[in-house]
Amino acid sequence: METYINNIWQVYKKLQVTLKQAQAKYKKEFAKDRALAPKFQVDNLVWLNLRNIKMTCLSQKLDFECLGPFEIIKVVEKSKAVFELKLLL
Repeated sequence: METYINNIWQVYKKLQVTLKQAQAKYKKEFAKDRALAPKFQVDNLVWLNLRNIKMTCLSQKLDFECLGPFEIIKVVEKSKAVFELKLLL
């Protein structure tokens, strides 16, 4: 009975090592195609993508793809993705 338990334990340990190696490989492959996000600061000018913004134009194909430029007035609560913007006219 103990040899069976030892065999199961060895298989378990080998599976753990193999799983860690696979995770490291997939993480490396995933990160290879990704670019770092730009670091926005106060007074930068940015454009907003209209993909998730509802507009009044009847045809999305004929509407603008981006809105802007907007000036970043404030970075909200040390977040990298939430900003207070001012419209430049």
